[in-house]
Amino acid sequence: MVTAATDFSSMRGEMEKTGQTIIEIANKTSNTVIADFTAEVMDKLSKEEFYLAILGLFKRGKSTLINALLGREIVPTGVIPVTSVITRIRYGADLKAKIYFSGGTEEVPVESLKDYVTEEGNPNNSKNVVIADIYVPAAILKGGLILIDTPGVGSTYLSGTTTTFQFLDRVDFAVFVLAVDPPVGQQELELLGSLASKSSKILFVLNKIDYVSPSDVTVSVGYCQKVINQHLGQNMNSTLNLYPMSAKAALEGRLGGDASKVEASGIVKFEAALKQSLLADKESFILESAAKKLEKAISDLKTYLNIELTSLTMPLSNLSALVEEFEQYLTLVDKRKRALFYVLDGRAKEVATMLDEDLSQFKKEHEPVLIGCVWDYAQQSLQEKDTNSRKVTNSVDAYLKKTLIEIYSEFIRSEDLKVQQRFQLIVDDANTEMNQILGDVKRKAEQLFGFQSAAPSFEVSLDFETRFYYHLDPLFFDRITISSGEIAELLPKSLFKGVLKKRIEESARSEFDKNGGRIRYEYFLTRFNQAVIKLRRDINSALDVSTETVKKAVQEAQQLRAKGEIEVAQSSMQLNKMLSDLESERTKLKVWTHRNHATSQG
Repeated sequence: MVTAATDFSSMRGEMEKTGQTIIEIANKTSNTVIADFTAEVMDKLSKEEFYLAILGLFKRGKSTLINALLGREIVPTGVIPVTSVITRIRYGADLKAKIYFSGGTEEVPVESLKDYVTEEGNPNNSKNVVIADIYVPAAILKGGLILIDTPGVGSTYLSGTTTTFQFLDRVDFAVFVLAVDPPVGQQELELLGSLASKSSKILFVLNKIDYVSPSDVTVSVGYCQKVINQHLGQNMNSTLNLYPMSAKAALEGRLGGDASKVEASGIVKFEAALKQSLLADKESFILESAAKKLEKAISDLKTYLNIELTSLTMPLSNLSALVEEFEQYLTLVDKRKRALFYVLDGRAKEVATMLDEDLSQFKKEHEPVLIGCVWDYAQQSLQEKDTNSRKVTNSVDAYLKKTLIEIYSEFIRSEDLKVQQRFQLIVDDANTEMNQILGDVKRKAEQLFGFQSAAPSFEVSLDFETRFYYHLDPLFFDRITISSGEIAELLPKSLFKGVLKKRIEESARSEFDKNGGRIRYEYFLTRFNQAVIKLRRDINSALDVSTETVKKAVQEAQQLRAKGEIEVAQSSMQLNKMLSDLESERTKLKVWTHRNHATSQG
């Protein structure tokens, strides 16, 4: 892994030099395909981002901790539960905020964030904010780290809890914020269970230590460690490191320039652990991914140069015949690609069929449960003192929404795993077949044009990233009370009860169907089909690079041959120099990869 001795910034700088060498050689030989590919790798390397989510129950001081890490007051904080929308804090040269709505984007002053991301400024997310981005010139954000401020779980605002649980799949690393008072509870264990099941690496902060004595802090640390280990020990993929802290004191110290207060707050030790135990692994992943892509670019470019070099000394009549034979071979390659696409489409349809069957079975089993739960709740509401039809319908309306979300959240979690597993099988098989096809293309080129090159490698991995919003109409209030005017309130209780039961059954079935359809299409099929489209695009791109590399190299050689022996000799020297430079860069990448693997295993 990347350690302090193997600094991420310096290693990225070395890889950027390698990338620049590849681009320069590709441009010299007019190989725009490889030049563009390498430029894209370099761009992604310089902008590589990863999520560090700050999670926990409401009022544990998550937003204050983020502000302390940034060293300035950026994220809104308050006495009541504040954050209601996922907020990403990323690096930017200038301080600014961007709000993403369901229908567009708007840049706003940071000072007005509270109008979009808090429950007070944007109740029940009435402004349809999807996510908010804040750009901050803070040192901790350099290198691609994005801090995520999440709504607190367990407040009276159900939407915040649901939003946070839905975001867990997108978390790379997590900081879980506890507090000394109250200590870790059942809701926190449930959130931790969901987080741990997704194999996220977690650091724990025990916040608000300034509220109690040092001895109480020690007791609280021991208690939290014991409870979490008892409930989640076997499911935790991270060592349980818990850091006592006062985020409030840390922020005050940094705002006031009081270094001793910052040190006493506990945040310095936490930041050191964060850098060592979390960022190092992610940085290693970023570099390894870039290294693999650069090795591929070097391999493709060496193939290009070797073909051109071989073609310079080959009799023109032989060269023309070999080019024609290679073109004929590519028609077979195209048939294999179309056969692969046919299989991909068939397997995608199988996933859709599986989803329909599972959704149908889920509806059969859980729709009656939903109706029963809501009706039981309605009957209890009718028994309450000082109630009326308007109060009951409002209460039942909210309960239906809550229960439907809980029921379908169970389906989404289980089905999401099944769909991802099925898609991973498709990706694995596509990787295998594409490596075979690319290997055959390279071997054919070697056979025809007489050179040796490294084995090709095709590998894609796709992420499913989406957030689902439940659409529930205000079912009962409008249809019973308002549509009937005051008559509904004047109905005898027995008659109103019958009307209410009928409306519950109708509306529960309707909402179950409506949201089931949206889950099927918007959450699963849309992103699955997009993933398949991307896979097809990657396959086309990989084949185009491999085949165009060979064809363009031969074309360049043919043009050089027409210029005479002196030009051919000079070109041969240049090509050999380029091959030597590329091999030198490839060796550097191999040495780094070997050292990185040895470090991670040690």
